[in-house]
Amino acid sequence: MVHKAQEHQAGSPVTDLQFAPDRTYFITASKDKTAKVWDASNLEILKTYVSDTPLNTAAITPVKDFVPPLL
Repeated sequence: MVHKAQEHQAGSPVTDLQFAPDRTYFITASKDKTAKVWDASNLEILKTYVSDTPLNTAAITPVKDFVPPLL
């Protein structure tokens, strides 16, 4: 079955997608200045992270729950 979801701002490309180790959820990064954690089974958004700059990548880590500042 194919599902389609448009949760990032229209016209802002998704620049990265990374699955969790168990593949039950994943994170996307976008030029719309957000990273979103999705439930892989139903495409429900579990969490949204907002940045002050367009994002090129995102990663899932058990260590911290944040969007790091630019250096």
